[in-house]
Amino acid sequence: MNSKQGSVALVSLLIISAFTLVLVLIASESSVSTYEEYVNDNSDQMMYYSAEGCLEEAILRLENNSTFVGETVNIDPDTECVIAITEDDNRKIIDIEISHLNYTQNFQAVAELLESGEIFNSNLEEWEES
Repeated sequence: MNSKQGSVALVSLLIISAFTLVLVLIASESSVSTYEEYVNDNSDQMMYYSAEGCLEEAILRLENNSTFVGETVNIDPDTECVIAITEDDNRKIIDIEISHLNYTQNFQAVAELLESGEIFNSNLEEWEES
């Protein structure tokens, strides 16, 4: 009789353990998915704000030197910004590529430089993620 009760208890313990293990695995998967979404959202925001900073740097450089064609800027050890500028009529097309860890995003802006004496002013016409 004790042998049957021990077997039933052991089988019950195994079933409960298996059920608990499945619940823990489901909770872990959910946590990992939530963390990945959080990291992706933060990376997107960080890359967008980095691109805005690179755009400001490009506009500042253009205002000081209208022949500026671009450069690579290291924002931090994990983030790099590549600025490339082409000219279309009197408008400057500013292509910005942000690389952060394994992610890369491209942005483009169009600025028109107006000469007023020796001071250049830039008007931002477009800003779009590509």
